Amino acid sequence: MIFLDQLGLGMEVSKLLRQAGQEVVEVLPGQSFTRESSSRYIVRPDNSADYDALLKDLALRRLSPRLICHLWMVTAGQVGGNNLQERGFYSLVRLAQALGNHDGDQVQICVVSNGLREVIGNEILCPDKAPILGPCKVIPQEYPNIRCRSIDIELERSEGSANCGNAAVRIVRELLSNAPEPAVAWRGHHRWVETVEPVRLAESGVQLPLRERGTYLITGGLSGIGLVLADYLARAVGARLVLAGRLRLPSRTDWNDWVAQHEHQDPVTRRIREVQKLEACGGEVLPLTCDVTDIDQMRELLARGRRRFGEIHGVVHSAGVPGGGIIQHKDASIAASVLAPKMRGARVLDELLADTKLDFFVLCSSLSSVVGGVGQVDYCAANAFLDAFARERAMRTSGRTLSISWDTWSEVGMAVTTNVPAHLQRRREEDLKHGMTCSEGVGVFCRTLQSDLPQVLVSTRDLQVLLQRPGAFGLTPEAPPLPNSQSSISYARPALPSEYVAPSNAVERVVAEMWEELLGIRPVGVHDDFFELGGHSVLALQLLSRLRETFQVEMTLRTVFEGANVAQLTHNMVAQDSTPDRIEKIARVLITVNSMSPADVSTALKEKNLLPTEFLRT
Repeated sequence: MIFLDQLGLGMEVSKLLRQAGQEVVEVLPGQSFTRESSSRYIVRPDNSADYDALLKDLALRRLSPRLICHLWMVTAGQVGGNNLQERGFYSLVRLAQALGNHDGDQVQICVVSNGLREVIGNEILCPDKAPILGPCKVIPQEYPNIRCRSIDIELERSEGSANCGNAAVRIVRELLSNAPEPAVAWRGHHRWVETVEPVRLAESGVQLPLRERGTYLITGGLSGIGLVLADYLARAVGARLVLAGRLRLPSRTDWNDWVAQHEHQDPVTRRIREVQKLEACGGEVLPLTCDVTDIDQMRELLARGRRRFGEIHGVVHSAGVPGGGIIQHKDASIAASVLAPKMRGARVLDELLADTKLDFFVLCSSLSSVVGGVGQVDYCAANAFLDAFARERAMRTSGRTLSISWDTWSEVGMAVTTNVPAHLQRRREEDLKHGMTCSEGVGVFCRTLQSDLPQVLVSTRDLQVLLQRPGAFGLTPEAPPLPNSQSSISYARPALPSEYVAPSNAVERVVAEMWEELLGIRPVGVHDDFFELGGHSVLALQLLSRLRETFQVEMTLRTVFEGANVAQLTHNMVAQDSTPDRIEKIARVLITVNSMSPADVSTALKEKNLLPTEFLRT
């Protein structure tokens, strides 16, 4: 399946694939869903139903895509805006959701772009394409049957039009090679693969680009990392600080009355005290309420900052909101709220400060931009944009432009303040053990400012290890334990609309035990609703993984959500398997796991020829 670009590259790829004996279906963007011919469809990029209709129509024709080549990020020149996101980030999310709604075998999605990667230094970069890296990294972490690759190509120019021939040949080779690299770039005749390289940024003799009594704008400056960096600048150089935040503070003349009348933990009270601390240690502070994505509000904020302190000398863009929620149930409006502060905010700052010679422009990105994370597709995408934007801006402006892809901070930041469900609390505590202290974070900030790198990945752990553990970064689910492993049951069954009904067969019993272990509740009845028991999307993803691993059946998230109780889920699982008696036999063997050694379980299953040897080895 080829999502055709408008330059003709996809048509060349399609032709070469057909010549190689492949069956090809082409997909074009348009105004309504249409099957133009047996091998060509039109879909609306911004309509999820069209992606579903496409796969349903193919299924009726007994066609199922094994290889998808998405070329909508191949464009002429620098383009941007919402239309690019609809054909890039959102298109890939909707495609994954449609694939998740249909039972399918292994699928590979190759996302082809141009102008995305800086490789040899003379590229014309388009940072607005970078959010596609979010789906490229996270889709395989959330969908075990989908693999994604990013392929960035360089179009040659001949008499004013794109010469697609050489690029098409290279893309087809990538498509048919089954190469393992998740990120590839072609420049001329050379094929580049993405790697990470450790570098020690020791304290150097290079002077920090900080001015005594300099004026610095920090978005997100009244909380988290932004506030820590504001404190450092105030103490180090007596900085004059314009702090942009979303929380509105009362007039300064009313601060004492407000603090006296509200609790210490009141959000406004805490912000007032933080500003007072900054001023007590030598800084001057102008806290302003502003939506960083609104260019008019930001223009007024900069005008007020200049009237108070004079010209802006440096910027730290740390505004952002946390991502959350698996792709299958990702709402476009929620994703947009995660993308906007980082993407639109950076663009607004860049435009409004275009005539200002900044000493530095620092973008606070996240390590998720290269590691991904289950439930983090929008957050990963937003930070991938910041990394690409820093490289593009560094090419066209003087002064330092730097994206710092931060690992977890142990004392401040989203990893500390974001509410997470109870089953993720232990994972968060583990992540925070590896986090940086505020002092360490400030040290990293200073050393990166002394370097000449446009992007630095900050990892307190071996980054290669993180990259080899899909979904391991951030607040992601723990790897599901083996069936019937000992786990902590914390709560008794709550009062529910349904009466408790015990499992009636071996399959229901094993599935109910999975629910008990995941939810921390016992007993679970076969008619108890998963969501009324406290289940949610991330737990559903874990349940799906365990059902697949235990019973060796292919199931989708839709199957799990449609079977919201044990009885219905068991029925759906058995009904879709060609040999339901095998599931029953597996369940009966697994029931005895607690009284058998692993070797005994393997032997019992192997004797009945129930599971493949590869599964038994695990």
